[in-house]
Amino acid sequence: MQLAGTGIWAHQLRYADPGEIAESAALLDELGFSALWIPDVGGDVLASSEVLLQAAPRAAVATGVLNIWMHEPAEVAAHLAGWDAGWRDRFVLGLGVSHSAQLVAESYAPAVLRACRPRPTRSVFVSRRVAAHARPVRVY
Repeated sequence: MQLAGTGIWAHQLRYADPGEIAESAALLDELGFSALWIPDVGGDVLASSEVLLQAAPRAAVATGVLNIWMHEPAEVAAHLAGWDAGWRDRFVLGLGVSHSAQLVAESYAPAVLRACRPRPTRSVFVSRRVAAHARPVRVY
């Protein structure tokens, strides 16, 4: 699946009542939005992605972004491996390093030191995910 058209990023698609999220996602899908992007500020972002994938059968679903300090690559890979091919084809795993102030506030202090070198750290995350024999998903 190519990302094209108009997508929407909204924290309300992640941090609201699950029923309202599903209803909103279905409506956005019916209106023709081609992608639904959600943030990762803690919690199970992949479970939140599943709600959107279920409710919006045509739209791509993307993490914008999955915080690499809050998730282990092997756990992400294992979670995604449980999805069927249709969901994996519509999912975009956006990776990010967050902001040092947020990392300090949330007690991810060792990550702050690594945040100075985000590209190598992101590459390690991706290579560890691949090493976990993950089924393919797009990673940005």
